Formats: sequence, structure tokens, C-alpha cells
Amino acid sequence: MKVYAPFGFYGAGNTGDEATLQGFACLAKLAGRDMDFTIASHNPAHTAKIEPSFHYVPDAPSRLRGLLSDHLSHGYVFAGGTPIQDGLGGWPLNRIAPLIRHAKQWNRPVVFVGVGVERLKQADSVETFRRDVAPNVACWTVRSENDRQRLIDMDVPAGRVTVAADMAWMLSSASPDFGRKVLAEYLPQSDGRPLIGVNVNAEAAMLADSPKMFEILAEAFDRIVTDHNARIVFLSNETRDEPTYDWAASKRTHTLMKRKDDAIVFPNTYLSPHEMMSIVGQCQLTISSRYHFCLFSALQGVPFIPLKRSDKVADLAADLHWRPGCTLREMTANVLADQARQLLQSPEQDLKAMAQRIPTLRDNAKLNRLALETLRKEGITYSRLDWLKTALRRVRVIT
Repeated sequence: MKVYAPFGFYGAGNTGDEATLQGFACLAKLAGRDMDFTIASHNPAHTAKIEPSFHYVPDAPSRLRGLLSDHLSHGYVFAGGTPIQDGLGGWPLNRIAPLIRHAKQWNRPVVFVGVGVERLKQADSVETFRRDVAPNVACWTVRSENDRQRLIDMDVPAGRVTVAADMAWMLSSASPDFGRKVLAEYLPQSDGRPLIGVNVNAEAAMLADSPKMFEILAEAFDRIVTDHNARIVFLSNETRDEPTYDWAASKRTHTLMKRKDDAIVFPNTYLSPHEMMSIVGQCQLTISSRYHFCLFSALQGVPFIPLKRSDKVADLAADLHWRPGCTLREMTANVLADQARQLLQSPEQDLKAMAQRIPTLRDNAKLNRLALETLRKEGITYSRLDWLKTALRRVRVIT
């Protein structure tokens, strides 16, 4: 059975997305060998190195390889990420909806596997979802109960939605070797000082919630350095260099720090999921606005302060029973410095609660196979003859 993943957000330089891709490969193995996956990617050569289990085609619908993968497939899968949101000028929902309309036109089943769902902010986005998406998806597996409820609130039948977990929970924790080696190169004289890993981005909605975000972060990091004799390392979980992404946000925050000599901005080079996790594992604390960087911290047993810029980051903290963290509107230098002090001095209770949740989330991630089983049942009956009949009908409609 040939399965096509048409939404090509992989290969764009986001380490968290590719942790999900690797988790999806683990899930695909559980689902059985009869499913042959082709995945659209921004950079097929790169994603083939990161996860060699799949076939990859360029994320360009007009390219021949993409067209062939589309029309030879028995069904569509949307694997991982947060495809149901509209906070970035309507994206990515405005890309997802046409793909689902196309699948409906060609009578192909569609499933979403291990995805996140944000509250849609624009009325026309909600209308588009209810018209084009909700009635045309055979099965959803989602990361949290809150994701499930958001779908039901937008008219998705409850029986089509299963709460699973992010597929990145299927990854193992990382060895410390890479992290030790690379940090010894960039921080040769750490002298046993606590290391604080920071990963932040700067989307427009974040700055709307916290117009002084950079200044607040810089002040908080200065206080953490002073209070704990700590070092700060800014890391990029997303390597695109536009102003809203991690490297630009890191540089701007670092520039505003008074104790900038006690902080470094790590080079903006791509790190694989396990390489990033290995560096995270060398930190005594992390602070991040990104979902998967927080998840990496949990996998490595490192206490973290989640900056809850979105539903998904808040949902992750709730699923882990993780008490620290704040929304961007709540964020002040005092809040961050106080939470850092608590986690650096006595993290045991919070880490124990988190450690008890991780095995459950790992098991829940395996429930994502239910979406693939649904796709198998519905897609296996889609034959080449069905495709030809649909094509002939569409030709008659067009002519």
C-alpha cells in the first residue's frame, strides 16, 4: 500500500520536526511492512540522511516526482507537527485545506497522525476547517486531550479522534558524548559552572503578548548568571535565519545582556535530534519557547522552564504534570529568576513527577498506529481502476 505525506514541512531546518519524523519511522515499523511511505520535504537529500526509512520528494506539487507520488498513492497521511493553526498569516491551515480538498476530489482517505491542534484565531479559518477538513478526515490521533477537545469544538466527530502523544516520545535519550565534546570546544573553561541552555524564537504573536520580551529575557539571564555563577548557551532548534527564528532571537537577547561575556550564541548549524538532546543533557537547566526543545529536556531528565507561547507548549507541560513555566504575558525577569533558582537548587520533586509521566507518554505515542490502521482499511480498497474512473469523471467536468 502506497501512502503519501503531501505537507512537506520536513527538511526546513527544524530539529523538533525531524525528531517527529524519526518517531514516525518507529511508528511505521510497528504498523507493518505493507505500507510504503513517500514524504514531501523541503530538502529530500537532507531528510533522507536524518531518517532513511522513507522515500522523499521535493515539496513542490508541480514537480513530476511529487505528482507521481500523489497519484500512485492509496491515501494521504499528515504526520506530526501542528498543522491545525493559523497564527502565521493563516499558515499552515491555508496550505492544508487545499490538500484535503484535492484528496476528496480523488476519493482518497486522509488521516492525521500524532498532531497538535491550536485554537484557530481567524473566523474564516474556522469556517475553512469546518467545511474542508472536519468532514473529510477519516481518523485523527493527537498529542493531548486539549487537542482532541479543540477538534470536537470545530465539528470533528468525537469517534474519529484518539488521544495519543507526540511521536518524538518514541525516541531514546541521547548519549552524553557529543554534548561533552562540542561544549568542550565552545566552553573550554567552564570550571564546573552551571550551564543554562536557552532556546527562544520571536514570532510576531509572541512580541504582541510580550513587547519587552528580549529585555525581560536579558535581565533574567543576567540575574541567573550572577545568582548562580552560571553560563548561558543559546541554542537554535530551528536554523532558518529570518528575524522570527531562533538564531536572530538569541543574538538580540545576547546583545542586551550586561553579562554577555558569560553567555555564548551557539553557531547556527543544524543539529540532529540526538545531537541536540546530547547538548541539552549537559545543561543543569533549560529555558525555551519551543515544544520539542522542552520535550528534549524531559527525555534527558533536565529541568526546564517552558515559555508558554502557544497552546502546544502549555499542553506539553500539563501532560508532564510539570509545574514550572509561564505564559509570555506573565513573564517577568523576577518570575524567570525565581523559577530558575528553585529548579537549580531543588528540582527533585518536579523531576520525580515528570519521570513518572514519561513512560505513559511513550506508550501513548504507540497509539498513533490507530490512524495508520484506519488508513490501511480505507485505502486498501482504492485501486488503479478507481483512479482511472475518477480521472475520467474529472476530465468530463473540466471539458
